[in-house]
Formats: sequence, structure tokens, C-alpha cells
Amino acid sequence: MHGKLFIFIIFCTVLAILAVFTGDNLSIEQLAAHEIQLRRAINRAPGMWAGIGLLIYSLVSLLPGTSGKSIVCGFFFGFLQGVVIVLTGLTAAAMISFFVCRYGIRTIIEKKFADLLTTMEPMIERDGSFYLLTLRMAHVPFTLVNYCSAVTTVSPWTFCWTTTVGLFPGTVLFVYLGSHLPNLHELADQGVGVLLTPKLIAGLLATALFPLFVRYGLQFLKTTRRQEGKMTGSNVHQEEN
Repeated sequence: MHGKLFIFIIFCTVLAILAVFTGDNLSIEQLAAHEIQLRRAINRAPGMWAGIGLLIYSLVSLLPGTSGKSIVCGFFFGFLQGVVIVLTGLTAAAMISFFVCRYGIRTIIEKKFADLLTTMEPMIERDGSFYLLTLRMAHVPFTLVNYCSAVTTVSPWTFCWTTTVGLFPGTVLFVYLGSHLPNLHELADQGVGVLLTPKLIAGLLATALFPLFVRYGLQFLKTTRRQEGKMTGSNVHQEEN
């Protein structure tokens, strides 16, 4: 019990430090203020800065409610490198949270999210990976899924690959949007009209419509699976008769 309490205190301390640090130094406004210096540094040593970006992204992803990171990553690193950094960082943060909650603070999570776990556990036992994919693609809060999944029966491997696959479409959209944002000099020289490009508008529309598309698509798949299950059960019953 003392060991678990110690892990919980360390975990909370790290989160608190990250919250203070990111609140003062990693806002979009602060990054924008140093855009030129950052871009020059990234161009001089792209590999090193990709590693730094991955480390920062992974650590910040441990914090609840830190949205906008994928757009910033796409803005500075471009589309392809941005997607790799974001997806790897999110998966790493998810696995860290998963293992800390499962083996360190499991009892605390079970008490805090008892009502939600009552719903999640039967769904995971019944639908398993499909249910986790649904949660990821439907943009259910990232940290909430991490914490609650850790105290269910889901295996680490299933949690890992459903996290990566489920977050991939949204990651592509947000990084794409960030990679097509104009830099501050273009915005200053050409005005806000520079934002109204076909690619940027397409990215904004896709980002807005994607959750709705996922929601109705998953509902359709669930309905189809239920109907197939009923038909299979009916056929088995007829064969027995």
C-alpha cells in the first residue's frame, strides 16, 4: 500500500510540474512569438529536434485537457514528420498512464471512476478491441480512456494497437491542418485572407465533420453486427430444431 501511495504521489507531482511548465512556456502564443528561431533550429538539426518534439509531446500528453498540440506539431514539423511525432507521442503517453494506473494506483482509479467502469467493463468483455477503437475514434477524453482501460481486463497489447489505430485518422486531420497554417510573416504581409485557402478550408471542414462521420459510421457497424448476431442465433436455433 505504501509503495502504491508513493507512485501516486510521484505521478501527481510530475503532472503538476508539467502543468506549471506548459502553462507558462508551451502555449501557442509563446511558440508563435519565437517562430523564426524555432524554425531555424529545426532546419539546422531536424533529427535532434524531432526527438525533442517527441519527448515534449509525450510528456505534455500525460496532462488532461492539453488540446491543440497536434496542430502546433504540424505547424513546426510539417505533415509527415508531424504525424509520426504525434502518433508516437500519444501512444507512449497512453502506455505510461496505462501501466502507472494498472500497477501503481489501480485502487484509486477504481474508486474514482466506479460508475464509468460499471459501463466500460461489460462492453470491453463483450466487444473488446472494437469498443476501444470506438472510444478513440469518437474522441472520448484521452486520459479518461487511459485511466479506465488500465483497470479493466484489456491486455496491454490490445490497448496499445487500438490506441494507435484509433487515433490515426484524427491525428492526420489535425496535423494536416497545422501544416497548412500560414506563418506569421505571411499573415502580417497578406492579412487574414491568406487563411482562406482551399487546403486550409478543406482541413477545417474535415476536422469539424470527422467526429460526426465516426459517430454515425460506428452506430451503423454496431447495428449491422447486432443484426448478424441475431441472424446467426436464429439459424443455430433452426438447425437444432
